[in-house]
Amino acid sequence: MTEPTVTTRDRILEVATELFAEQGYEATSLREIAERLGFTKAALYYHFKSKDEILQTLLEPILKYFAGFPALTENLSDLESWADALADVVDWVVDHFALFGIIERNRSAIEVLSETSDGFAAHQEMHARFDRMLADPSLPADQRVRLGLAIGAVGGINDFGGGLLASMGADEFRVRAKAVVRELVLGSPPAT
Repeated sequence: MTEPTVTTRDRILEVATELFAEQGYEATSLREIAERLGFTKAALYYHFKSKDEILQTLLEPILKYFAGFPALTENLSDLESWADALADVVDWVVDHFALFGIIERNRSAIEVLSETSDGFAAHQEMHARFDRMLADPSLPADQRVRLGLAIGAVGGINDFGGGLLASMGADEFRVRAKAVVRELVLGSPPAT
C-alpha cells in the first residue's frame, strides 16, 4: 500500500500545531515555524499569507465538522440514534485531539479569529439548536437531561480528556467513552 504524500503545506501545519500547542500562538513566530522546517520565511509565505491564515487553516476541520453536525442530528428521532451520533463525535474528537489543544492554549487568538470567520457562527448556531432542543417541553424531562449531560460530556473531552488519553491510549479511551455516553443517553449500562 502506498503511503499518502505529505505536502509542504501539510508539514507547515504539522509544525505549527506542535509550536502553537507547546508555546502558544502569540509566542510562536513565522520565523520559528520556517526554521523548524528548514526553510526561509519567504518559502512559508508562498503557502500561507500570515500566521492567522495558518491558525484558521488548522481550525477548519473543527469548524466544518461542527457546522455540519446540526444537519447530521436533524433527523435523529430516538435516543439510540443520538447515542450512535455522539459515539461518532467521540471518535472525531479523539482523532483531532491536538487541534483542541491549540484552542485551549490560545483562547485569545481564537476569540479574535472568531470575529472574522463564518465557521464560528455555524458553531454558535449548533449551540443554539441544542439549547432549543433541550428546552423543548415535548421531550420528556429525563430524556432532555440525559441528552444535555451526554452532549456536555462529549464536548468536555477536549478539556478533560488529555490525561485520560495519555494514560490509557486512544483505543481504550474510545471504547470506554462511548460506553459511558451510551449509558448517559440511554439510562442503562451498554449492551455487551
